[in-house]
Amino acid sequence: MTDAPTDAPPQIAAVSPADPLARLHHMSTTAGITTQEYVAINVASVVTVVLGMLSLAVLLFHQLVLLVIPAAAIVFGLVALRQIRDSNGTQWGLPLAWAGIILAVLLGGADRVLGFIQGQAQENDQQQVARLISNLGERLAKNDDASAYALFTDRFRQRVTPDAFTAKWAVIRKNVGPVKAISWNGVGMRFEKDGTGTLYGMAMAKAEFGNNTPSDGRQQVNARKGDTGWQIDAIPLLFTEDRKKTGAGSALPTNGPTPAGR
Repeated sequence: MTDAPTDAPPQIAAVSPADPLARLHHMSTTAGITTQEYVAINVASVVTVVLGMLSLAVLLFHQLVLLVIPAAAIVFGLVALRQIRDSNGTQWGLPLAWAGIILAVLLGGADRVLGFIQGQAQENDQQQVARLISNLGERLAKNDDASAYALFTDRFRQRVTPDAFTAKWAVIRKNVGPVKAISWNGVGMRFEKDGTGTLYGMAMAKAEFGNNTPSDGRQQVNARKGDTGWQIDAIPLLFTEDRKKTGAGSALPTNGPTPAGR
């Protein structure tokens, strides 16, 4: 009698324990790993942009020593650019470095340009005042007191009448000699604005007389710039009336508006 065949138990394929994730076909083996690297901010670039903004002080205060601020900004900026270039992408700050350098150049350069323009304007005013003083001497040398008197401001004419003006020069011609020339002595002039923005200038003049007697070159002449140009506003040491209204050593009248900035 033959025994009935029995079904053999199903065979289960062995799974290699070497790769337990082999069946997880939809999961990336790099999940959770980022490819972005950390980039540091370059310190020199931050210093550069801060110094660039501080360069505004040069325009506000117009002090030559403050130019060290934009100069330092440019130096730090160049250092920052080199460090960032050599960092192989591990440092950031090019926009900051360039912004600081540009601010330093613009603000520091603008101050120098403004200083040059102001210097040229003052040089022009100085030449005009010097010419005004020379014109006074030329007219007095011709004994043309009336045209010399016309070189003075209305303010002066309110203090000194034409007769008093002529009498003063008559005394000088009698005691010292005829006026040969009057000119600026070449020492730097002082310019100031009063509270209304009117520009005043103070120059020292020297006079030459027909008997070849020169003055000491310290005769103060104050000028005022009006709508029609420069006019003489005072000669404090020569006219008593001017001495009361304008202090010696000052370009501004003592009874005028408060000087600008004071």
